[in-house]
Amino acid sequence: MTAIISAKSVSYHYPDEKGDALHDLSFDVKQGDWVAVVGHNGSGKSTLAKAIDGLLDFNDGEIFIDGRLIQEDNIWDIRRKIGFVFQNPDNQFVGATVADDVAFGLENRHVPRTEMITKVNEALTMVGMSEFADREPATLSGGQKQRVALAGVVAMRPEILILDEATSMLDPEGRETILTLLKQLRQQYHLTVLAITHDIDEAAMADHILLIDDGRLVDQGTPAEILTQGDRLLELGLDVPFGEKVKRALQDELQVPKEYMNSNRMVDWLWQKLNLTK
Repeated sequence: MTAIISAKSVSYHYPDEKGDALHDLSFDVKQGDWVAVVGHNGSGKSTLAKAIDGLLDFNDGEIFIDGRLIQEDNIWDIRRKIGFVFQNPDNQFVGATVADDVAFGLENRHVPRTEMITKVNEALTMVGMSEFADREPATLSGGQKQRVALAGVVAMRPEILILDEATSMLDPEGRETILTLLKQLRQQYHLTVLAITHDIDEAAMADHILLIDDGRLVDQGTPAEILTQGDRLLELGLDVPFGEKVKRALQDELQVPKEYMNSNRMVDWLWQKLNLTK
């Protein structure tokens, strides 16, 4: 399948910083994939997201979006393909009401008013926020704000959705709700998702993982290939998935599976194992 994002030897250095924020990164993201970019805080994940969206003039290397090299003369055309959801949705709000905020990007693209109203209503319905259309964004809960931020992005019909720690400020229930919604939107609109996260259990949802450490791509592969490297993940300042923690705790008592198992599969395996031992 065609690479919709392709980075080639990308490096970036912030002024007054000693080392590179990004150092010689090369990777491809296939169209339609969900890719998690994982690393400890300060590892360069958010810098990479901004570079892909053309928000940074990186020092070396090239980034291609859908086969087009990001350059000054085409950056606005390329950004039409990308929707960006930030960690703190308050940073994205510009409208007086929820509906105004969702309409903001469409207004900037000079979408006719009748079409814009339809798209705003559709987007709010998709994220379950129609009844809040006339509310001020500041009065919403964290999860509701993130839904509105998603609606504003989805209304623009991007091909690529970049999530920069988009669930990190939510409680577990709110995080699960947003992730379920994202999976639905991805399927409905055939989105390519690039999720910047340090949450290993969230990364387990991805098709592919890019493991970043101090600006360098140190590994990449499927969740099964990356998330079973428990000791290495800890060395890189990351957590170990819950299913892997359970396997470690039980390995002296039971013959645990060698392959990666997410939480649900681990629960099913344990239930079956306990029933067989009765």
